[in-house]
Amino acid sequence: MTDLSRRQFLARAGGTVLTAAAIAAVPDLLTWRGWYDEAVAQEPDVVLDTFNGLAAMLWPGDDAYSEAQGVTTDGPGAIATNAGRHIREALDIFVPAPDGPGLANDGTVPLSGGIASMINVVATSVNPVGGTAPFPSTFARLSFDDKVETWRRLEEETRALDSSSMPEPFAHSSGVLQFVFGVLPGFVQFFAFSEIDVWDPAQRALTGRPVGWDHASYLEGLGTTTPEGWDEFLGYYQNRRSVG
Repeated sequence: MTDLSRRQFLARAGGTVLTAAAIAAVPDLLTWRGWYDEAVAQEPDVVLDTFNGLAAMLWPGDDAYSEAQGVTTDGPGAIATNAGRHIREALDIFVPAPDGPGLANDGTVPLSGGIASMINVVATSVNPVGGTAPFPSTFARLSFDDKVETWRRLEEETRALDSSSMPEPFAHSSGVLQFVFGVLPGFVQFFAFSEIDVWDPAQRALTGRPVGWDHASYLEGLGTTTPEGWDEFLGYYQNRRSVG
């Protein structure tokens, strides 16, 4: 079997290429709908701030973002796990950029700026002032209830888009937006409760105890030492190799 590079595979997968092109067109679609602010999308501090505000909304803690929204909890939350930074980085490296005519590349479509821009534009329509917290992102300055209203509008606005009259790849892009705002909250929580922030890939080991472990009382008293597991999980259960 001939080995395929990722680029070759995508080139042969028509649906995947269409999706990649649609995602690449997301900023243009947002501009067409009036949801894109280039200054916001290109300002790294605002982009990170936006996703920090989302992380605090989904898992409040004792941090400044949670205090600004008026909903806190005792102890660290998603901000302490750097979930905002991880979601920003994931959005920027997840989708491969479509190749041009006769031009292959290994680039990716940076989505975080466009998505953060849309969140902040809609947040401004909910509350133009935002709040008094010293955050560059409007969304991060909102109260908890205003954040919830912002997200409701994001989900409903993207579902209400009529893509029937849109040219491609815009029509496909509207579906991408619906998907993004539907899964983003769960994606943020996935990072917040994972080990990504304390995982050393070079050593293949944890550098500290994940915040989510403490929150869930996982392996309490064992630090970062994981149990070896039962013998049955080391191979075939009771040495069974067939069903009959």
